[in-house]
Amino acid sequence: MEEIMELIRHWVLLYCICAIIVCAIWGTVIALIAIHRGYEDQQTKWFWMGAFFGVIALAVIIGLPRRIKAAETPEPLREEPKGLSKGTWKCPCGTVNAGYISTCQCGRRKLDVLAEQRKAEWGE
Repeated sequence: MEEIMELIRHWVLLYCICAIIVCAIWGTVIALIAIHRGYEDQQTKWFWMGAFFGVIALAVIIGLPRRIKAAETPEPLREEPKGLSKGTWKCPCGTVNAGYISTCQCGRRKLDVLAEQRKAEWGE
């Protein structure tokens, strides 16, 4: 009888150790996903959520919107290019158009021209 109790104790101990390892792995994975999605200020919270709730925490963190830092946010394409007077945009054909004109006389659209200028500035 004592042998059986000793065997049960060993299995329970082994089960507890394995459960702790699995919880630590889940917590670490969920915390890393949270950091990657922009929630680095809440990584400890997400570690414990992952450790205790596992798949549910994974579903929640994946369902949350990404946080974008201000440094990662590109300038809007509608911003006027530098070097022109306020409220104007210059078409590649050489015409300087007023800001309210959305299509140049050559047929190019203002948003397309500004997008091309931004790509040239950013080196894309």
